[in-house]
Amino acid sequence: MAESALALPMQPGSTCDPRWRAQLEALLALDERSLPSSDDEPMADSHTQLWPLTYSIDAIAARFSDRGDVYVSGDLFVHYVARTEAGMPVRGQIAPDVLAVFGVEDRVRDSYVIWREGKPPDFVMEISSNRSWRRDRIEKRTIYEAMGVAEYFIYDPREKFRPPRLIGLRLQQGRYREIPFETMPNGKCGLRSASLNLHVRVDDGGRLRWFDPTSGHYLRTYEEQDRERREAELRQRAAEAESARLRERLRQGG
Repeated sequence: MAESALALPMQPGSTCDPRWRAQLEALLALDERSLPSSDDEPMADSHTQLWPLTYSIDAIAARFSDRGDVYVSGDLFVHYVARTEAGMPVRGQIAPDVLAVFGVEDRVRDSYVIWREGKPPDFVMEISSNRSWRRDRIEKRTIYEAMGVAEYFIYDPREKFRPPRLIGLRLQQGRYREIPFETMPNGKCGLRSASLNLHVRVDDGGRLRWFDPTSGHYLRTYEEQDRERREAELRQRAAEAESARLRERLRQGG
């Protein structure tokens, strides 16, 4: 989960000094096959960080599984064009814990290359750890803001040591503004992501939960999905057994 400390992303439409034209063209010729796809660091520091990370990726991906133009992933490099203080274009990279992009093909990627895809992610979330929480709130905020990420959310499982636990930021006129908490359709308090059209809150047990205002239900965890699948299979087998029993009674004349 490393990112370049060389420079900030270039703003969309930024011009390049003629001295660096060759460097910029060489950079733009790179694609995901020729760029790093992993920083070889663990996906999360602990289960405290891993659970909300995997839940968010799985739940959001499932929510948009019927669309081929929404890409949801996480813990992979996002490569962007940056520049040094002298103005020379360089490649920057950052690895969001969760990201969602609308208007691009939903396919397996080794990394997300902004200059190839034509746009930055629409939504990014970082799950803070003891090592990353300061960087999430300061350095990464600055990078995502300059990159043009429309919404940046931060969830910190260890809020009692460094409040607040949940932060939502939305890009307005090129700057991040904090998203206020609001009452969700189920009466609970949470933050609304306009990009995802979902709410997110921290439940009474301190766990991150995503809520779909359209269905009026929380997005299910992997465990909940698996339990519902097993319960549905049990109901199906019971129904089939009952149907077989009735057929046998009819065959025997009641």
